[in-house]
Amino acid sequence: MEKKEIALKIGKGALELFNKPENRELLIEIWNKNNEIKKLKIQSHTEIERIVKRYELCRNVLTLIFAERTKGLAAHYEALDKALASNDRELIINSLRGISTIIAQNPLESFSTLTAILNNEDETLKLDF
Repeated sequence: MEKKEIALKIGKGALELFNKPENRELLIEIWNKNNEIKKLKIQSHTEIERIVKRYELCRNVLTLIFAERTKGLAAHYEALDKALASNDRELIINSLRGISTIIAQNPLESFSTLTAILNNEDETLKLDF
């Protein structure tokens, strides 16, 4: 059998199936379900991309928060070491205050605010530079 004959037989068989009302409704339902599945796949792909981007943003923000905190603590500890070496009482107290201030701050407080805004799609993210 030639390809042309096979194609004609398949086309004729499909037409016969579609011409029966009970089959037509079923085929239309299958078509609609297939389109719905395609839409859901696109939506899930889009949602996964959104989640990945949000994860990367949160990871970067946390990295920056803790890097800034570490840098601040390192500067205060360096000042404390110099103050201890020179026995500078005032500088020792100021260094300890600075360390205490950084330690007392909750580095995740601003992160919690950011994640709350990210979770609320109606909220506008305001950047304060």
